[in-house]
Amino acid sequence: MKFKSLLLFSASSVLIHSASVIGIPERSIAQVTAGTSAKSADGYRNCQQAAKAVVTLYAGAEIGTGSIVDADGTILTALHVVKEAVKSPNKVKIYVKLANGHRYIGRAIASDTRNDLALVQMPVEETLSTVPLASSSPQAGQKVCAIGSLAGRAGILSQGTFKNLLANGDLQSAVRLTYGNSGGPLLDAQGMLVGVNKSIWVSNRGENTGISYATSARVAQNFVNKNRRTPVTAMAKQPITMTKQPIITPVQAPLPAPGLVPSPATLPQPTQERVASTAGLGASFDDRTMTVQQIERDSPAALGGLQIGDRVIAINGTQLNALQQLQTFLSAQPSTAILTIDRNQQVTNVQVNF
Repeated sequence: MKFKSLLLFSASSVLIHSASVIGIPERSIAQVTAGTSAKSADGYRNCQQAAKAVVTLYAGAEIGTGSIVDADGTILTALHVVKEAVKSPNKVKIYVKLANGHRYIGRAIASDTRNDLALVQMPVEETLSTVPLASSSPQAGQKVCAIGSLAGRAGILSQGTFKNLLANGDLQSAVRLTYGNSGGPLLDAQGMLVGVNKSIWVSNRGENTGISYATSARVAQNFVNKNRRTPVTAMAKQPITMTKQPIITPVQAPLPAPGLVPSPATLPQPTQERVASTAGLGASFDDRTMTVQQIERDSPAALGGLQIGDRVIAINGTQLNALQQLQTFLSAQPSTAILTIDRNQQVTNVQVNF
């Protein structure tokens, strides 16, 4: 298997752009049916709320994600997202795009090569939302979600379950992440940051196994506490520590040195899952099972109440046998649609407005 970071853009995981709506209306949660527990609905809502404090980072050739951890403009991310700016601060700028579309220029103020962490400071004159850091790791089997910037598209939500706390302190989760998730938050059901996403396992054939890794919130909190107090006005004079190549940089087999990553024997078998996009809906599906894999924040799918894990079985009363049928329907640019879905083995309808 290969151990890979999540920076580069993968065309097989594209989510087609749909009109953005400022804010997250409550109806996206109110439409959750009785077949889904209140706890699950709250977790999804908390993940959406946290997305307001998640940013997209551009540094040289890299695109990644970061979490605002202090209202003064302090951003927590993965070091390999901003490594070019850390190595050449006078040549490479860090551009920060907030969830509301506002843009700033940031500067790396601290780095941690061993744990693949970095802090970016941006001078802002607006009120910022922040992502709170959890004081402990989740328990095995608990629901978690991730937020990332797929090819620069902010607010892509992925859900899954926490699996294991590794010997080196990293978090292992069954969350399908893709390129652009690097540096973004791994959140628990309360919307607390439990980890900073940094890598995935891929099979020998290059397939995403659905297993991802994150630096724990405990390690991240210590790093933030130690470095967050650098004043914005002093950044121009603050020396940037030069770092060696982060341990999470993509590598080919054989695996990195023992202790840095888990043995492949402890991982589940690779999946054959394939992801396809749907123009205008803002969701991606497994093109064989019609199961929702990812949902774009503020998209028609999110606002209509569609959730990750839903299996679409019909549209406007017509049974769907292939994803191409849904794509053909959407290509006609309808104003509304009724999707019949299987959610937790219960069939219900979701209305989506475009």
